[in-house]
Amino acid sequence: GIVIFGSLMYLAEGQGRWSVDAQAFERKVGRVWNATALGWEDVWETSPFQSIPHTFWWAIVTATTVGYGDHSPTTSTGKIVAVLTMIFSLVILALPVGVI
Repeated sequence: GIVIFGSLMYLAEGQGRWSVDAQAFERKVGRVWNATALGWEDVWETSPFQSIPHTFWWAIVTATTVGYGDHSPTTSTGKIVAVLTMIFSLVILALPVGVI
């Protein structure tokens, strides 16, 4: 489950371009009007999920219901993956607890 949900989160949140200046992946979050250049410019933001191993950390923290809050999804697709991860992990944790 960790590998699947970690990979899904990376695909949902980690898409974008590599920024040489920031040395990180960035994703487009919107567009703004530039009055000086008289045109629209893309707005880029650094993704909190830089690699699949980074998303594994998020998946483990979410699945164990620890929830440190150091990474959180911001896109709609990422939030859907987060909810599915939470529900899946609660079901998996509830099975052995119900037996005890």
